[in-house]
Amino acid sequence: MTHIDEDFQDLIIGAFPYDYSPLGEYHFVIPKKNMGNWIEASKYYGWRQTGNCWNLIEENGSKVMEQSSVSSSCLPILVTGEYNWVNYRLEVEMRPLSRSGITGIMFRYQTSSSFYVFYFEENMVKLASNNLGQWKVLDLKRFNVNGDKRYKMGIKVINSHISCSLDEKPVFALNDELFNKGKCGLIANVPARYYKLGVDVLSEDKVKAASTDEIPKPVLWRKIQFAPGTGAGRSIRFGDLDGDGRLEFVLAQNMRRTMGDNFCLISYMVAYDLDGNVLWEIGEPSIKHALVTNDLPLQIYDVDGDGNNEVICIRNFEIQILDGKTGEIKRRLPAPYSKGTKRGNNDFSEDAYYRINGDSIMFCNVSGNLKPEDILIKDRYHNIWVYNKDFDLLWEASCNTGHCPCAYDIDGDGKDELLIGYTLFDEDGSKIWEIPGLKDHADGIVIGPIGLDGDIKIAIAGGDDGIMIVDTNGNILARDEIGHAQTPSVAKFFPELPDLQICTITFWRYPGAICMYNSKGKRLSTFEIYPIGSPIIPTNWTGSGQEFILFSGDVRYGGLFDGLGTRILSFPDDGHPILCCDALNLIGDERDEIVVWDTKGMYIYTQDGRFKGNKLYAPLRRPLYNDSNYKGLLSYPNYKDLSR
Repeated sequence: MTHIDEDFQDLIIGAFPYDYSPLGEYHFVIPKKNMGNWIEASKYYGWRQTGNCWNLIEENGSKVMEQSSVSSSCLPILVTGEYNWVNYRLEVEMRPLSRSGITGIMFRYQTSSSFYVFYFEENMVKLASNNLGQWKVLDLKRFNVNGDKRYKMGIKVINSHISCSLDEKPVFALNDELFNKGKCGLIANVPARYYKLGVDVLSEDKVKAASTDEIPKPVLWRKIQFAPGTGAGRSIRFGDLDGDGRLEFVLAQNMRRTMGDNFCLISYMVAYDLDGNVLWEIGEPSIKHALVTNDLPLQIYDVDGDGNNEVICIRNFEIQILDGKTGEIKRRLPAPYSKGTKRGNNDFSEDAYYRINGDSIMFCNVSGNLKPEDILIKDRYHNIWVYNKDFDLLWEASCNTGHCPCAYDIDGDGKDELLIGYTLFDEDGSKIWEIPGLKDHADGIVIGPIGLDGDIKIAIAGGDDGIMIVDTNGNILARDEIGHAQTPSVAKFFPELPDLQICTITFWRYPGAICMYNSKGKRLSTFEIYPIGSPIIPTNWTGSGQEFILFSGDVRYGGLFDGLGTRILSFPDDGHPILCCDALNLIGDERDEIVVWDTKGMYIYTQDGRFKGNKLYAPLRRPLYNDSNYKGLLSYPNYKDLSR
């Protein structure tokens, strides 16, 4: 039996470390000091104005944990323990400092929005379950809550039986089978103080670890140190810049101005090859401008059709075409005039500047060319402009653009339709349909035959609108309101199933819940690795036909995971960076390399041996020239015959 006592005396007085910024959507940033064994599992952008939720307070010469905020929009949560705890006794000594909200404890926590909770609310004591935001009160009693009194809240879970007590007196006893294991923690959306926590773990889930005998080990292929001040976070583009047949990459820094990340400016770019050599740079580097919480208007593509890639970007109110080899500006055009577009009274207007700063760039084919040569650019949330290869404006439109548009020839006429947020446009800019009744915006979109049955379907991660599967007529076929859904990642995560699977992850309010679906929208699994966002990148590591989720490069919380959340590969503890990660084919065969980087440098890992077999998995993916922090990820089955 494992016994754990926590009285907070080893922690430091003051604000508990926190980060309520969007940085964690696709960067792995976790506090490393003064956390003890605790993790803050909820995150809300509104808390940036009110400050941290959790504080270490001195009371009568001892340290206590206080939840200090009043939060109606999100429940502040601290968790500890292990996901595989099954049966245990939990006792927490606490004091509610308000009766106007929830103050209590949680148990069998599986994700930041999946757990049981025993709590006070007004003059009641309640037991409830929360299943991905679906709150269900299991039992309740009237209780005279006294804010001057400390209470001993007790929980005992044995298989499906739940017992709750207050000051060692029974309150609730019932059976519920929703959650059978999980962590424990503290939860309150009004002020409360917590003094002690004790856990006796009676049994743990001894699920057999996934076999890794056939999983190649990661070996370091390249280590690149960035020149001082030139590094960046997840604002990177890969492409062949110098025509040598190998990929290089461009890092971009950005300046926030005017209104947070809504009007960012690309302040500096640097191009590196995979040997770590600087090819060129433009602008002046500053480590203060290295991180990004938005998209940047930057791509690598052969814009002018001369056989060599250029870098296209928007800087200083211009569309600039840079020579991929040298970084010299080959052509510049004025960016579009901004529009005073708003979606509601509380929305911001896009016309803070005379011309747009640009938010993202995408190449598409609305002209019926042999390859994508048309260019779509957008502002932050409201407007798009579509140009042909000569930069003649073809059409423009205003709508709820979301973050990253998606182009696909849905009707098979040789020209792309464009899904801009929740609105589908024909190649000439006419609106085909718009999904009604939604409140948020599209964070990521995938269009393709995800059922492997020939029918085109659309997967949309719609933030607070949840994850949706939509047909080509704009009808919602399936929808799961799991919280703030981001990054639809579609691949063969379950090779035994006949279709592709859709993976998504939550972020705002209750981050880190990873949900896996089949192509019809049936949820296959739900799990949490760490309560933070992630690009959840499908990774072809073995070449066998099964892809894995790249969550982060962190030694403890990162690695590759299968569709049930089982880790099948860990990273070596070799000092590598963990801020950003990606997976793509950089060298050798069709299997992916794993790239991890931060503002100081980059490590690239490959497999420790050659692929053995005659049939190598070589999935078809979104082209590198349409990269984005908000791209939907589609990895379509394809094999390479090595027997010839």
